[in-house]
Amino acid sequence: MKVTFDQTSELKKMALPILLVLFISLISLQASAVHGSEHLEFKSTLLQGQEKIISGSVTSIDDGQSLFGVTVLEKGTTNGVVTDFDGKFTISVSDNNSTLVFRSLGFMEQEVVVGSQTVINIALSPDVETLDEIVLIGYGTQKLREVTGSLATLDAETLEDQLVGQIAQKLQGQISGVRINQTSGRPGGGMAIRIRGASSINAGNNPLYVVDGFPIVGDINDINPNEIESFSVLKGPSASALYGSRAANGVILVTTKSAKPGETVTKVDISSGIGAIPQRGRPKRLNAKEFLQFQKSIFEDKIAYGTWTEEVPELYQNPENWTGPDTDWLDVLLDNSLITNYNLSFLTGKDNFSSANIGSYYKEDGAIKNSGYERYSLRSNNTFRLMIL
Repeated sequence: MKVTFDQTSELKKMALPILLVLFISLISLQASAVHGSEHLEFKSTLLQGQEKIISGSVTSIDDGQSLFGVTVLEKGTTNGVVTDFDGKFTISVSDNNSTLVFRSLGFMEQEVVVGSQTVINIALSPDVETLDEIVLIGYGTQKLREVTGSLATLDAETLEDQLVGQIAQKLQGQISGVRINQTSGRPGGGMAIRIRGASSINAGNNPLYVVDGFPIVGDINDINPNEIESFSVLKGPSASALYGSRAANGVILVTTKSAKPGETVTKVDISSGIGAIPQRGRPKRLNAKEFLQFQKSIFEDKIAYGTWTEEVPELYQNPENWTGPDTDWLDVLLDNSLITNYNLSFLTGKDNFSSANIGSYYKEDGAIKNSGYERYSLRSNNTFRLMIL
């Protein structure tokens, strides 16, 4: 085919609009691709924000047995479940970045990041430190895991901030199964301790107190609370294993502070406070005019019934004319109670010798005037270890 010059010029004129249309179409396709990629990326973000269901099981690392009642909690939230009797669980978490926390009594806590996992199987390790804790019992010390009786322990360090003069006041509400009531408002007395309730009508219901292995006779509240290291309460049959019938109402074992080997500690504690009976709860009282009116009404009733033959006494005839003072007798009887406590302790421990010396002064004025309590105490516990070659 032979093309002339004029035909070639016509083809060039037709090609220019075609190229222009192709160029505009290409730009539109590129813009659509960019917009589409943004749309796909947005979809991916939505998928990541959706909740994810995780299932699995929890076992013990020692014997492989399934663990019931293990708490599975999404960290930083209140979203959590508990494993069933077969140790299995199912939980819905926020996203792949969530962390699951596994907790169970007697086992060490474990955390697992979800990531891309949908099935998580966990083996928990026993918390050896908790199970190997040494506690004081009636016949020495024993590991907590080996205790078969009913035993409750309490560390005195958790009660140091309480400004009270009696041990029983520090123990109030701290040990389950032990009821402590204040039977008198007199400072320094009136505390009753009952372990698992009262067991006798005519006989005593007080528990047996054992201080550093020696049963004591008298009131435990005479002991300085700052001397106490720890408390142990024996509630079951193990209480009478060593002490017999004296332990029928339970035993409270008290361990006093002692020096640690190689340490010398000098400690001074000074604390003070103010106690008062609040206005709220006090009974409503008559003022002077109301009292005079009350007495006048009594005499008027007596005259009406013929039990009083004279007229109303002059003092009560015109109560509204009374101009004397009003006396608040509760304010006369009550006052702010100043409480002061000074405690000095010196503990030293050497290779063959240890000494614990604690002196204390406690004074409480009492909310009722002339009802104060004052106590001086001094204890020196020295231990020597003889070495026989």
